Amino acid sequence: FSLRNWASCLSSITGKIISFQALAKKLQFRHLHFTQTVLTRALEHKFCSTTNISISDLFVKFGRVLLEDSSCIQLADILHGSFPGPKLPYGQSSIAKIQFVTDIKSNSYQSIHLSNFCENDRAHSNQILNQLQPNDLIIRDLGYFVINVFRQIEKRSAYFLSRYNMPALLYNMGSGEEIDLVKELRRLDHKGVKNIDIEVLLGKKEKYKIRLVAFKLNKNQSKIRLNHAIKSRHNNKTLSERAKYLSTWNIFITNVAKEEWSTNQVYQAYSFRWHIEMTFKNWKSYFKINEFVKTCIGPNPARPEIILNLCMTFLT
Repeated sequence: FSLRNWASCLSSITGKIISFQALAKKLQFRHLHFTQTVLTRALEHKFCSTTNISISDLFVKFGRVLLEDSSCIQLADILHGSFPGPKLPYGQSSIAKIQFVTDIKSNSYQSIHLSNFCENDRAHSNQILNQLQPNDLIIRDLGYFVINVFRQIEKRSAYFLSRYNMPALLYNMGSGEEIDLVKELRRLDHKGVKNIDIEVLLGKKEKYKIRLVAFKLNKNQSKIRLNHAIKSRHNNKTLSERAKYLSTWNIFITNVAKEEWSTNQVYQAYSFRWHIEMTFKNWKSYFKINEFVKTCIGPNPARPEIILNLCMTFLT
């Protein structure tokens, strides 16, 4: 990939001489909306030509089943002013996040754009509300965990399924007393009970009614989860005993009623989130999208996102 190669191909197709300098002038913010619209049209065409068949009986009642996640990509260091990354010994790096939403019922992209590496997923959590439709189901990791956003999703007659964020407090539905989740899970553990499915109030201030579902991991799964949790911590921070124990459980929250999903179906539904993980892996390992955007070695911050839009249009 290079603008010189693009110019050569376009010149051959059109029969007119096109310079790479002319193409470079097009990769500016004034044309960013154009490339976003081209991608949107491509997605609409793909959506219309695809038979909307449910991939699982779990999702029959839902309109769209939206998966949302983000993945980091390395950019040229010269772009650190627009896409700042962590400081390195040799200077400032540049990293952007691909924020991506896909509908697995129609196998189509719903939205994709670059965000700042310093803007965590939690800050981006409410953006899903702009494209949410009644009866949608949104499945997200705990990085997007914001209680007020869950409430807003439900107000829009939509549904969510998320991993539980450990610091969020839980309260008993009847008494309103705080639930010691570790104590409760240890009690079940001692009795040999491997799952829990209860209604609770979430959040110290919000007191938002949700369904909490937890599954005990086996020893091998627990070991992998614990090692990952330890490695993801900063060097000067240790994992608390509470966090270590909770890492031996898969804990989810949802507003989908028990009449719609059994306890085991909650876990089965969340397992579809790996679809988006594999999408990112395909983009990076096979399509090598990192190599495309790293060719943007100038200071123009619009260029990586335009290239990303064009790449996604090509893939679509």
